[in-house]
Formats: sequence, C-alpha cells, structure tokens
Amino acid sequence: MYILQATDIDNGGEFFRKLNANFAEAANPQSSHTDAECRTRFVQEMNKKAVMLGMSNTTYREPAGDQPQPASGVDASLYPQLFTSDANTMSAYDALRCMLYAVQFPSIVCATNISSFTMPVKRGSSTLSETITHSSSFTTQSAILAAAYDMLFVKGGTYAQNPLNALSTMVVARSKSTGKVYAIVDMNTTTGTSASDNKYAQCKKVLDYVDGQTGTAPTFSRGGIVCISMPQFSPTLWNNFDWANRVGGDGDPLILFSYYKDYVGYPCSMSKIMTAILLCENFVNLNTMVTIHEADRQPPSGYDFKAGDIVRLGDLLKCLMVQSSNTSAHVIARVVGGILLDRDANVME
Repeated sequence: MYILQATDIDNGGEFFRKLNANFAEAANPQSSHTDAECRTRFVQEMNKKAVMLGMSNTTYREPAGDQPQPASGVDASLYPQLFTSDANTMSAYDALRCMLYAVQFPSIVCATNISSFTMPVKRGSSTLSETITHSSSFTTQSAILAAAYDMLFVKGGTYAQNPLNALSTMVVARSKSTGKVYAIVDMNTTTGTSASDNKYAQCKKVLDYVDGQTGTAPTFSRGGIVCISMPQFSPTLWNNFDWANRVGGDGDPLILFSYYKDYVGYPCSMSKIMTAILLCENFVNLNTMVTIHEADRQPPSGYDFKAGDIVRLGDLLKCLMVQSSNTSAHVIARVVGGILLDRDANVME
C-alpha cells in the first residue's frame, strides 16, 4: 500500500492526484486486468472480510449470490472463470454479523429503504430514464411483516433451483406495538415439508414471540434463524433503544431466539450485502460513472443492462438492493476488484 510522504504534501497534493487517477482507472479500466481477474480478486476480498467479521461458517464464491449464468446473447465460453462458480454458503449467525456491520454505512441503509427510484442510463447517444421498483413478490411477501414492524433494513434472497428453492432474509425491524428494535436473519427455514415458506412470515413469528405479542415459541423443521435486540453500534439507525441487558458477557449481542443459528444454507442475494460493504469501503465517489461489460450481464434479477451502458455507481448500489440486480453485483465486483488489484501492485508508486 502506498505510504503518504511529506513530499506529497509539499508538491501540492501529488498523492491525492495519484489516488484519484487510480480510482478513475479502476472504474473505467485502462490496465491489463481482465474481468475474470477483477472478479476473482473481489471474491477473495469478500472472504477476507468475512473472516475479519468472525463469519466462520461462510464461503463466498461469487458476488451476486446465485450460481452465475450468462445473460441472453453472452457466450459463456468466452468467460470460463465467470460462469463456473457454485452458490455461496453462509450460516444464519454469520449473516447477522454481516448485517450488523453493514448498518454503519448510510448509503447501504438508505438503499434498502427505498421502494423505487429513477435511474439515468446512457446508451449510445441517448440517455434513458428508467424507473426501478421492488419486485411484486417482495411487496406481497413482506406485507405481513411490514404491517406490524417498520423494516429499517431489509435484504432477502431466493435460490430458485430445485429441490431446495431456499429462501432467506435479513431484517432490522422496529415493533409498531412496543417500539423495540430487533435484528433477525432467516436462513432457509421451513415449518413443515415445504421449501418455499414465506421468509417474512417466518420472521414475524419469531418477532411476535420476542416482542411479547405471543406466548408460544415458534417451531421449525429445517434451516436456521436467529434474533437479537438491535445492538448499540448502529449509527445510521436513528432510533432510541433500550440497551439494558442487551449484550452478553462475551461482548456478543444477547440472543433472544435462535433455531440452529449455525445452520449453513444458501444466502442467495443476501450475499450482496457484503458486495455493497466492499464497494463502500473501497470506493470514495459513488457518483462515478462506469461502463457495463458484456460479461457483467447476469440473469435473472434486475434491470436488463446492455453492454456499453454507462451508469452511476450509486445507482448500481440501489439496483443491488431494490431489484437485487445480479448484473450490478458483477459490475461492482469488477470495478472494486480492479482497485484491489491495482493496490496490490502498488500502481500509485
């Protein structure tokens, strides 16, 4: 890593000129890094960050959460390293740790709290104005939870491949009845034999129990779920909390309810929270415009970007949360991966 020298200040900020040039090159690469190399470096950083956060039962293999597939018109044989990964795996408790870390970033919290936004997309000589909204399935499924709890932070995922059809979600929720705030993660739970139980309904059962609205603890037959009282270190969630007796003796959050919290399942698009974290930690300007590459394009979720489209990084972050865009995750991985590779090579020297 480049070390700031006294001469960098004396000569009028040469360090910062190099820094900005480095970011600009990573956003619109002029270097020899391939898309696959950038993505591979990004996934390495995802796993490194997971270890740093104590996520001991997590393996990231790609930045979007699903087993990557080429979009229509993309020749997968041209990008063999991009379309051969297995799905990511993670425990419910690890996902909770990831979410608790993510809430310190205002841009991530805000992105999870919008239901729609307008995104300019430069395509050739034209600029399109696209309205990006939540999917109808999210709106329908989450309604049961939203009726009783304010969802201050939410990200779900669906692994739509038989026989699992695994569903997952992470939520920071404030009870409309008591005003208490909870963090909860559901990793692929079911209450019977169905693999497609509504994940938000599952969370509501647990939240109703810990919030004192029901006296019977819910039961599950598969998966893992864990709920805590929202810890104190959440600067971007602006509520008044009751912190008494909310932290265990080892410094970890006091668990109010859990069912196989270390169950390792498929986080699916919850993986995108780590993708967003690395974007916010490694890129200083979300107004930077980036170009979509053919190999970035991923089905099935999100806006149908075309190769050559130019879009703002901050809008890709919103697409990541509002529509769970797989393409956005791959663009972010390529851009940030390029920064990390340049940093590894000390290109600022």
